[in-house]
Amino acid sequence: MNKVFGEKINNINYENEKRSLCSHFQYLKNKVMTVHNAKGHHFLPGDGIENGESHFDCIEREMLEETGYRAFIIC
Repeated sequence: MNKVFGEKINNINYENEKRSLCSHFQYLKNKVMTVHNAKGHHFLPGDGIENGESHFDCIEREMLEETGYRAFIIC
């Protein structure tokens, strides 16, 4: 079975894209940050990785673009 996100349109070739998603969980409040779109869907912040960008760089950029918050990644 092929996994499909969204509505698949016939006769269109789709390519896989490298993506990074970020989950921010507030332990004490039992909440997860999501992005809400115009169709009413909720998603984890994140998107496609740009050329030469690391997963961490992508997460930092997407968090700022989609939420207005700066992400600090600690490994």
